[in-house]
Amino acid sequence: MKTLEHIDQNQFVCEYAGEIITYKEAKKRAKGLSGVTGQYIIVLREHQTGNQVLRTHIDSQLHGNVARFINHSCCPNLFMTAVRVNSIIPRLALFAAVDIEEGEELCFDYAGNGYEYTCDGQSKNEVSKFTDIKIRKTPCLCEKSNCRTYLPFDSKLFCAESDF
Repeated sequence: MKTLEHIDQNQFVCEYAGEIITYKEAKKRAKGLSGVTGQYIIVLREHQTGNQVLRTHIDSQLHGNVARFINHSCCPNLFMTAVRVNSIIPRLALFAAVDIEEGEELCFDYAGNGYEYTCDGQSKNEVSKFTDIKIRKTPCLCEKSNCRTYLPFDSKLFCAESDF
């Protein structure tokens, strides 16, 4: 998706809207996802005290907005941040990471922080330990010099409960 006008750095662009779903539902839906479906479940991880992680799963397939058409890039011009407005449920806001010129494609890093995690929280470099997990990795098409080859994913959606 390309912008029709100049966007200043740090300017709000749009909300990433979607259906807030449970972990159990996210695992169920993740089984049907692939590069062919063109759908993606965003998993927001918020780290709290005591090594607690609050996970929110957002699926834009059935209830989304224009943001679901914004592509991934390993070198994005947008960044996503969680915002709470009169609710404990986060809303995902996309802002310009840099000045974006008219006609440029809008993109954000689906991982947010640039990492994907395996069942036990290891880095993506150790994902090969989990060869028994049938994860359909989707190739990244950003063609940037720092491209990570595949779209980031949360492999916990593909793991058995006993793996973590």
